[in-house]
Amino acid sequence: MNIRVNQIEDKKSKQRLHDKTSGKGYIVFIFLIFLPCIELFSQEAYFNWIGSIIEKDGAKKISYATVRLFSDDRVFVFVANDEGIINIKYHRPTSSDSILVTSIGYKALRLFSRELHEMTEIQLEEDIYSLSEIVVTPSKRRRVRTTRLGNRALMPFSTYIGTIADTKQGLLIKYEETNGRISKVRYYLSGDVNRENRHLRPFRVMINAMDTLNNMPGMDLLAEHLIVTPNNRSDGWFEIDVSHFNIELPPKGVFVGIETFSEEYYLSNNIITTHTDKNGFPISITSIGSTSRSTKSEPSYATWIFSRNSRIPVPTGWRRISYGGQDMLINIVVELK
Repeated sequence: MNIRVNQIEDKKSKQRLHDKTSGKGYIVFIFLIFLPCIELFSQEAYFNWIGSIIEKDGAKKISYATVRLFSDDRVFVFVANDEGIINIKYHRPTSSDSILVTSIGYKALRLFSRELHEMTEIQLEEDIYSLSEIVVTPSKRRRVRTTRLGNRALMPFSTYIGTIADTKQGLLIKYEETNGRISKVRYYLSGDVNRENRHLRPFRVMINAMDTLNNMPGMDLLAEHLIVTPNNRSDGWFEIDVSHFNIELPPKGVFVGIETFSEEYYLSNNIITTHTDKNGFPISITSIGSTSRSTKSEPSYATWIFSRNSRIPVPTGWRRISYGGQDMLINIVVELK
């Protein structure tokens, strides 16, 4: 009887050991299957494509073509440089993302963003209209009056202000009653800082109304994310046409600046290779010229910063910042009414 019981217990022990061993093997098997999926997902956290926009069946490159990217409820706008090169990068892509490529004089092109992985260039077909008869009548050309608001010129002993990752930074421009529409945004860029991959670092254009209650940057006036990548020859004024956004000049003041992306964004896309420079300071994403601050007690222009970067000791929220009496060299062109 004891032998019978021992045999049964021995069988049960073996069965439990088999179950445990099988269970471990099963768990390891599942882990090995899902591990590559996790890695793949982390690699696909950002979409990245660099290429050219050219004429179809031709070698001509199309300067300043616009690419609108639609991803769920988000819209991103990318602009090619003067050599037709465009860098499309954004966070959290989906399989249904699509793009619309447009340029004056060419037919619009729609395609899924995933199709770009098999392309090195985007070809646009020239838009030619066939008219049986053209009647030309003399007309008086409407003269458009413009004005510039903001800082315009470098002053003696001017410096350059570096902008780091995960930061919003720019110039708050105050003015008297002025009616018009913002047609261009202009930044004075420098290649003197971090010459490796200089000016190939994308940023988002910021145009905000002024919070008149607190005299600080307020509501975002750009309905879409306008992302630009300056080219290698952008030393000096870098000008962006925003006339198609039809932005009315807000009363009293406007904030114009740039928003840089996270360090993870620039590192994962090999735009930067390290968090800090050789002196231990955060890597500058781009460098904007500065000019001497107004001597008035309440200057018309002031530099503001909003940073989420833990590498600099700036409190959370918008802060007015002084760079030794210097403010960012940024201005806008306004078409007056």
